[in-house]
Amino acid sequence: MAPEFRGEAMLPNRRRAVAAAAVMSGMVSAERSESGRADRFRAALSTAGAVALLVILALVPAATPALSAETRLVPWTGDTPPAFTLDDLAGHRITLDDSPGRVVLVHFFATWCEPCRAELGALRDFAARHEAHALTVLAVDVGEVDARVRRFVATTDFDHPVLLDRDRAVAKAWGISALPTTVALDAGRTPRLVAEGDLDWSSDAVTEALAPLLGEQAPDARAIRGAGAP
Repeated sequence: MAPEFRGEAMLPNRRRAVAAAAVMSGMVSAERSESGRADRFRAALSTAGAVALLVILALVPAATPALSAETRLVPWTGDTPPAFTLDDLAGHRITLDDSPGRVVLVHFFATWCEPCRAELGALRDFAARHEAHALTVLAVDVGEVDARVRRFVATTDFDHPVLLDRDRAVAKAWGISALPTTVALDAGRTPRLVAEGDLDWSSDAVTEALAPLLGEQAPDARAIRGAGAP
């Protein structure tokens, strides 16, 4: 009888132990479930991050903003790029060879390029100071829709042709990898100088670099900017 009594007396304890074990098992299972959900959440975040990165990379323009403390015109060392024909903002077809016998500044830019807005104005002023010389300025927007370029140019005082390189074909053919970039061609359409980055078009260095192409004497640079200039 005693053994049976001890067994009956111990039954509630066994039940409590089993119940406790079940609770512990449930807690462990819940913990594992929470851990699994956390792992899946982290994996989802990782996947989402990778997708977002790919989207961002896809949106980055082919040409990037040029970063330079001081940009200078340096000799062109590449091959002669092909001539091009592009639409301007009015829908006219403009060809590089439309101005024979003139020095041409081909200025590649984009509306998202922060230095480009100020440089368009400075480039316009440079051309105005040299209007007595055979100088043509062509601004080429790289890879943007017409309406956006038109809105951008409307906020500037730029009064030279703005051409649309919609598919970036000209920029690629000319090896343009940074914006803004300016290429100076002599009267025979041979590239002579290039600058990757925004130039100080009011500086003596720019005027002196372009003087041989424009048939000017470098010492007259300050006089060109105005008789009252210091």
